[in-house]
This record gives sequence, C-alpha cells and structure tokens, in this order.
Amino acid sequence: MVPGIVAAQSPSKINDFRLCPRLTFYKQVEKIKPPTKPSAARGTAIHNLVEGYLLYKNVPQGDSVESRAAIAAIPLLPPPPLPANDVEQWIRALPMLDSAYSINGKIDIVERMIRRITDLKTTSAPKWAKTKEQLRIDPQAILYAARYIEEWGTVRFRHLYTLTRAPFKAWPVEISLRPEYVKATIEQMIEQDFRPIQEILDHATHVSDVPHNGPVACKAYGGCFFLGKCEIANHTRVATATVITTRPTEDPMSKKKKANPYATAPATQAPPPAPAPAAASANNGSDTPTPKKKKANPYGTASAPTAATSAAPPTGMVKKKRKKQLTGTDINPPGEAAAIAEERGTDRPTIPKPPGTYKVAELRKILAPYVEDAKSRKKAELVALADEIFQVDASQAASVAPGSQTLNAPVAPQPSQIQQAVSDAVDAMSTGYSIFVDCIPVNTPYMALENILAPFQAQVAELSNDFERPSDLIPNHYGLIPFGKGNKQVAALLHSEIQAIKGNIVAWTRLPGTEAALEALIPHASLVVRAFR
Repeated sequence: MVPGIVAAQSPSKINDFRLCPRLTFYKQVEKIKPPTKPSAARGTAIHNLVEGYLLYKNVPQGDSVESRAAIAAIPLLPPPPLPANDVEQWIRALPMLDSAYSINGKIDIVERMIRRITDLKTTSAPKWAKTKEQLRIDPQAILYAARYIEEWGTVRFRHLYTLTRAPFKAWPVEISLRPEYVKATIEQMIEQDFRPIQEILDHATHVSDVPHNGPVACKAYGGCFFLGKCEIANHTRVATATVITTRPTEDPMSKKKKANPYATAPATQAPPPAPAPAAASANNGSDTPTPKKKKANPYGTASAPTAATSAAPPTGMVKKKRKKQLTGTDINPPGEAAAIAEERGTDRPTIPKPPGTYKVAELRKILAPYVEDAKSRKKAELVALADEIFQVDASQAASVAPGSQTLNAPVAPQPSQIQQAVSDAVDAMSTGYSIFVDCIPVNTPYMALENILAPFQAQVAELSNDFERPSDLIPNHYGLIPFGKGNKQVAALLHSEIQAIKGNIVAWTRLPGTEAALEALIPHASLVVRAFR
C-alpha cells in the first residue's frame, strides 16, 4: 500500500480486522488471497440461483442441494421481476460521514417500497445464524444502512438464512436501524476499526509489527489459513487488539448447568470406632453379661406417643377447617332486604334475568344503591338480597341475548353480519388479492387455490425426470413426483407469477400442496381470513 492513500474498506474486511489484525496485514498488505472453501462456493451458487429468479423469474430446477436451498428461500423474497439496480447493487467508495474513510460493498436485495435491505446467507446449521443483538453491531448492517438513511430515514435490514442440508428451510433475522443510531455507530467504527486498519496499511512492514488475537482467532471458522505462515509462537504480543467476534466461541443461548438443590449429598465415610480396652472386654472378670445398649432413636429422644399426641397431626400439616354450610338465616337476616327497600322508599325494581345468572361484580353494581356494604358481601348473600329486592321482568329477559352476562349488554354480531363485513371489505379493495383459508366469502366471487395451482403442478410434473412412466397410456402425474420436490417447486412457480393474481382465493388446507402455496401467498396478500377452529 502507498502511505497516505486511504483505502476503501468493506464489511468483510472490517470483520477480518475484528477477528485478528494480522488477517488485515496478510490480505491487504501482502495481497495473499486464501483459497475458496466449499461452503463459500456453494453459497455463491445459491446466490446466483436466487438472482436469476429475482431478475428473470427463473425458478431453480433439479434436485441439487443448491436448487433446494434456493427454492426454500423463494417464499420470503419479493415478487419478481425486480429492477436490475435493486439486485446485487454495488456500492463504490461510499463516504463515512465527514471523514476521509469510505466503503465498498454489494447489497443483495433492495426493496424500496418497504425500505428494506436483504442480505442472503447460507448456513449448515441454525446455531450459526446471528441473533438480532449481534446484527445490531454487525458492520454489514450498519454500513449498508448508511447508504439509505438520508433517503429513507429508518432502514429495515435483514439476513435471510437458508439451510444447506435437509430439511431445507429459510428464515429471516430482521432489525430496524434509525439514522441517529447508524451515525453514532459509524463514529465509533471510525475510531475502533477504520483508523487502526489504515495505520496497519501505512506503517506495518512485517507481520510481527501487527498484534494478533491467537489462539481464539487461530481456531475460528475451522482454523486460520495463515497459521503456519504467522508463526505466533516465535513472536511476542506487541499490542492488545480489540476482539469483536461475529460468531461467538460458545453458544450464547447455552447456560451452565445449575446444581440440583434436591440431590442427595454424598455420604461421608465415618471413621472406624476405636477398639474397646481389654479390661472392658473381659468384663472385669465377672460372669454377668454386659447389657446391650439401646439403639439411638433416629427420630429424637421423645417418649412413646400418648393417646393425646397420637391424635395430633404431624408437624407441617395443618388440618383444613371444614367450611360452614350457610343457611338462609346466616346469609340474609329476616326482613333485611324489606327494611332496606322501605328505608329507601322504593318499589321493587325489575331486572332482565334471574340474579343467579349474574357475575359477582355485576351483582355488587346492581345492589350498590340499596346495600351500603355490597362490595364486601359474597355472591350467595348478593343473590339472596337481589331475590328479595328485585323482580325479574319476563319481557326484558326475552330481549337479552342468550348467554349474555351483563345488564343492557349489546347483542353480539351474528356470523352473517361478520361475513358480510368481510365481503364489503373485500369488495372495497381494488388491487391485490385476498385469501380465505378453510372458509368462503359471502356473496363475493372467488377462485379455488387448487385450480390456480393446476398449471404449475403440470409444469413441475413435466420437468421431473426422476421416475419412469410404466406406459404411454399413463400420463406424467404431479402426484408421482418424489417427496421434497413437488410442493416447494410449485410454490416457487406460483410466487414468480404472484403479481398477476387478483381477486379472492379460497384455500382448503386438507388438499396437498396448500401449505407450501400459502407460505408463498400470505406475505403479499391484502387480506387473510381463517376459519375458527
């Protein structure tokens, strides 16, 4: 490197420096490029398949690992085709605030309508995926968000992970980054990352001039390629480097096993008793046998239980008192309700249903004008008082909806009213499509999902060559496609034409292929209605 020239960095170069500063020296000063690992080559192939789908609606075919991993990610992608500048968008010398530092990079997917940046990631196990907390300090998230904070404000950033082994699946990890947070983090990165990297590029002439983070960094990601060249054992640590590993050395979700508080402690071996003296063993020459000692009582030295103590319950056990059965006299003294009504000077008011059907809070509210201590009374007392004070009006009781538990409660809308409201909402929408899962809209035209999937199923069946037809009289049927290829490929083809779907769709989950199709349809639907189970 030429001293004085500030080189543009990238998220991967910053991650190298955080893992070990000597990676920066080998890769940027000595220009040594490690060989491509098989996992990285597989990730590049999956990226290319996803890129072809987003730009040209080319659904991956075949049964290879790359195709199945790319197909698993398709339901979580935006509908194709996308503009060319929103797929694999290159960033060239993007300045970092007002400093002399800049970055290069490549953004996989830009979704301008929802202000989201997506970076595709492949992994062999879910445990290697970043958490939201790790993503918030990830250089890629911060630096790529800096590209759009002036234009969008808050930026949504996500890693879209796809598993490269069975069961092939994909899942997102998404965060929102506010402009003030991005700017404050970049200011810290300038001091902790950009400036030390530039000092290595300007002044380091030998690897011993650069600190290292061994042995943690030496063993990370399957072992460092430069371990033999680095010769850490022959050099002393010349500085302390800040280590911010992007992948924790331990599983962050793992916890140390707590000691079992109920486990029995190991018994300690008691020392052997001392031998008795010879004189004692001879019993002083007497023929009278020595009486045997009584064994110690393990439960204490208390005497035998008497009749009084035997009837008492063991320590720690309290005999429950039997609840007293209240009688009408105990609940409501004779004439109490009548006296209350006479004192208030009121006639017997009416209520729409029997007092026993109300809740305690409702009874207390009804009796509050007549009984001062209604809040402290039990339900049985409140019911007895309400029976004497009120009378049930049969005409009002008929107007109350069955099962209603409140006075003057509004009648719940009937199912037909709910369905009509849903139909009106569907009719009001002029664009997009709605999905009705295991139910049908009322007085509204709809399409069956199985009819929409039929041409895609036929297309997948024609493309599948993994089985032979017994004769030309038996057609190549979609149901004969081997497991793991049909449903997801049909969903991927459906997703590629999702922008052409309009209207209402009725999907029955009992039919094959419905779940995979719904996974592709629901994220882009205007309305989703599910039947009650």
